Amino acid sequence: MPADAKRADFIYGPSIPDLRAITTREQPTHKQAHIPVNIPRALYKEYKNVTLNINFLYVNGIPVLHTISNCLTFRSVEFPPS
Repeated sequence: MPADAKRADFIYGPSIPDLRAITTREQPTHKQAHIPVNIPRALYKEYKNVTLNINFLYVNGIPVLHTISNCLTFRSVEFPPS
């Protein structure tokens, strides 16, 4: 019987419930919430109360840039050039 168990381990790999029981979750690394960017002063005076939220989405493995402005209620979706 022990030989059968060794063959099963070799063919199918280790038991998934056993792996889940002995592995621990790794602590994710901290990501900076926002990165400040310098903008021209004239643009700042005109739209100083606008918050722009930017995110990259992946649709079928293709990156897509998605932006939403809070005060202007404008949303854009674009394919980045690189």
